[in-house]
Amino acid sequence: MKISVLAFVVLMLSFAVSDGDALFPAALTLEAGYGIGPPPPFPWQMHHAIGAPLIMAGRVSALGRPFDDIALPGSYELTYVFECARCVSADVCDGPPCTGGGDCGRFDDGNFTVYLDTTPDAVFTDLATFRDGDVVLLGLVSYTFVFDDDPHELCPMLDDVADIDVFFHFVGGLWFDRVSNDEDGLAGHGRCEMEAEVPAPLQSLGYVIRVDGVVDIDGPVPVTSTTWGAVKALYR
Repeated sequence: MKISVLAFVVLMLSFAVSDGDALFPAALTLEAGYGIGPPPPFPWQMHHAIGAPLIMAGRVSALGRPFDDIALPGSYELTYVFECARCVSADVCDGPPCTGGGDCGRFDDGNFTVYLDTTPDAVFTDLATFRDGDVVLLGLVSYTFVFDDDPHELCPMLDDVADIDVFFHFVGGLWFDRVSNDEDGLAGHGRCEMEAEVPAPLQSLGYVIRVDGVVDIDGPVPVTSTTWGAVKALYR
């Protein structure tokens, strides 16, 4: 049994940046969507292809503070897209007390975008339909951690922590004034669960995971990126 250095860092971040610390917890609720990522389908039993992206898309089902008083049109849909630019490290992780054959990975850079579309038409067979509205929120992603050592949910002893953590800060969009922090942009934290259940037609299009979760707004200072050198120093 093993737990990788990357997994250890993810666990520490999960405790350090929890929803209880958020300035606006669950500012966005993300309903079930799907992710396109490195093959083969999740749970990945092999290392990610270094350099491969991870793209997750779906609908925003609820708005919390500071967006809950925004007047929305009569017919609309809010969609989100996480674009995690490239995989920079990966491992297959088994964490105590279970050996689930799960996955650890880090993806650097990318964007988080929320779109408001007054002609609802988003379908997963055409990813462009999740991007065809007005950009109401735009964030720059610093890094994304994927960590799930219980992909089949067979280990009740494991704490319920997010499978995917996306760290970013807001930089634009029609609603940017709600999160501008005097134009510096508040920090955001996407906390998502992932599952292996992907319909066969979507698997054929490259989707490998099902995702849902929330976006917290943490405050004015983005989380400081952790370098591999700093991580490895923990074990010396």
